[in-house]
Amino acid sequence: MLERSSFMKRPKVTNITQIIFVIASKMPKPNLLMLDKWLAFAEFSNIKPVIVINKIDLAQKEADRIYDLYTKVGYKVILTDGLNNKGLDELREVLKNNTSAFAGQSGVGKSTLTNKLLGESRTNIGEISKKNKMGKNTTTEITLYEIEKDTYLLDTPGFQTMDIFEIESKDLEKYFIDFKSHIKNCEFVRMYAY
Repeated sequence: MLERSSFMKRPKVTNITQIIFVIASKMPKPNLLMLDKWLAFAEFSNIKPVIVINKIDLAQKEADRIYDLYTKVGYKVILTDGLNNKGLDELREVLKNNTSAFAGQSGVGKSTLTNKLLGESRTNIGEISKKNKMGKNTTTEITLYEIEKDTYLLDTPGFQTMDIFEIESKDLEKYFIDFKSHIKNCEFVRMYAY
């Protein structure tokens, strides 16, 4: 039995080297608050985060806006269109020699990307609800796939919420990489430092 080297609570996975946060440019609408929570928790857990903005064919301007926002902060961001194979070579390169897990809301295209990376249809793909424009859960369990030698990918069920109760509020600023250089000058951080 291997010792646990890393842990992510949502999706519940261990011993990964990086987490790939997949959002859609549209359908479902990108939830940047949840993305920020994931990124903070990845920093807290010492897991390398990568952001994938999928479905760029549906809202290119929104995808570009999010791309600019997070690359300026310092995150690796990849633009993809899973249905039309755009961005898959860059994603495949990022996955190489890592054990990665996809994480994201239902309906963002995690299973579509997994199938494209595998070169075959191995996972079920769902539809977006016409009523609430949210994804429906079609992936119900975490599955580990070998993409190539020493390169593994976990496809995970989607979810709509994320809490980060494990991080104490007085420590939260440490896990937002764009804020780290400002901590020493922040009066609110100094106020609560004891």
